[in-house]
Amino acid sequence: MEIIPRDTHIDVNFKEHVFYHGVRDFYNVFDIAKQGFRAYDEDVQCYRGGNLGNGIYLTCNWKIAVWFGNTLLRVSLREGTRIINTSQPPDMQIIRYLKKEFGAGLVQAANVRKIIPGNKQLTLPELVALTRYHYIRTWEKRWRGPLNGWWCWPAKRERHLSALNSCISLMKQYGFHGYGNPADDNGLLIFSPERIVLQEIVAMIPIGEYGKSYQNIAYDEHVTITLEALRAKYHTTIEELGRNLNEVAADGLPMPRNS
Repeated sequence: MEIIPRDTHIDVNFKEHVFYHGVRDFYNVFDIAKQGFRAYDEDVQCYRGGNLGNGIYLTCNWKIAVWFGNTLLRVSLREGTRIINTSQPPDMQIIRYLKKEFGAGLVQAANVRKIIPGNKQLTLPELVALTRYHYIRTWEKRWRGPLNGWWCWPAKRERHLSALNSCISLMKQYGFHGYGNPADDNGLLIFSPERIVLQEIVAMIPIGEYGKSYQNIAYDEHVTITLEALRAKYHTTIEELGRNLNEVAADGLPMPRNS
């Protein structure tokens, strides 16, 4: 398999990014703290039906992570994790070559794999360019709606989404662990949860306060709390979390489900 140098923007520069993950369930926080991120058959840690597909979502925007859960985790990715960084534009020279080689239908088809002959396959640079091409046209292009609004979902956009989903299976075959834009609202989708390492439980917000004051923090301009203030008010450690769970168990009370 072809190897591409790291300086081609396939990998996110992890040292320049701090990643966050929001968790809703108290059980999940303790499980992640003790056993790490894992894949489950049921919806335990794995968010299903997200914009980019099934897996664990990370973001560089801590407010977006809080929108997804009242417990804010700071995480990192293991060295060697391979991500297609969709914040970079596609190489249009490669896209033009693919159109010439396989026909214009390749970038218009809902299923990329059906267009490529069985005796051929995409190279890694071609897969990266095609993924970025469909990502931008699915999530970053402004599609005008019938009421002249920006947010709409025409058939053409749906085809780009389907094509992007077909690229995901190819990404996994080529050894990638995820894809996405670490700075946009979608963030990164990680297929391989074992690549994620918990670094800190930044804040565990009581569910009552969360719903009242913090759930819409990413999109409510009136909520002005800083990350440092949130940490100072609600920070906990793995050890404190464990003690709380032991106290609950010792009292014979039901485990809290509010993370």
